[in-house]
Amino acid sequence: MNSAETTFALETDAGRAVHGTVRPLVGHSHGLPQHRENCGEQVVFTPDALAAGIVGHFRPAGRVCEPCKGGGAFLRAMPGADWFEIAEGRDFLTAEGRWDWIVTNPPWRDLGPFLEKAMTCADNVVFLAWASAWWSKARQRKIEAAGFGMAEMLLCPTPPKPWPQSGFLLGAVWLRRGWHGGLTISRMPNTSRQRIGGKGEDNE
Repeated sequence: MNSAETTFALETDAGRAVHGTVRPLVGHSHGLPQHRENCGEQVVFTPDALAAGIVGHFRPAGRVCEPCKGGGAFLRAMPGADWFEIAEGRDFLTAEGRWDWIVTNPPWRDLGPFLEKAMTCADNVVFLAWASAWWSKARQRKIEAAGFGMAEMLLCPTPPKPWPQSGFLLGAVWLRRGWHGGLTISRMPNTSRQRIGGKGEDNE
């Protein structure tokens, strides 16, 4: 098991049932490859059940935004949400607006710029990424400086290939403006040892 995994104390949220689109993570114009074939983790697909499960767990309300629409998985799980997609000429990083919730699976190599932008225009931000992406001192300082705190990390099953396979845990992190409490770590069903449709997580 990767050493980063051992820092987590898992709590089973047995009282919550999560249910189940396919959405690519596209290369963004800000310093990223423009051609998908060379983007690696920039181009993966979120299964319908995973997107719907994350939305069902956090239950975003009010004005909601999907800043990286791709194929529309999270958008279909959040009917009526605003959306942006660089491949369709709608660039979230240059957009204006305010939202109650932003929920997305962002381009992982562009997570920093998307996160900084999201924290300027929403009170609640949920991003799906490797759980290890949140623990650098620099990222934690930026979250704190923006007036946010990490309220919850929902550990999620890793989808099968072509999703990137890794020993790291996958998590949807809820950042909440003004939050100074502790971090709740919960998990979707089958997260501990199983991927969605795949083998165990201990690898590789």
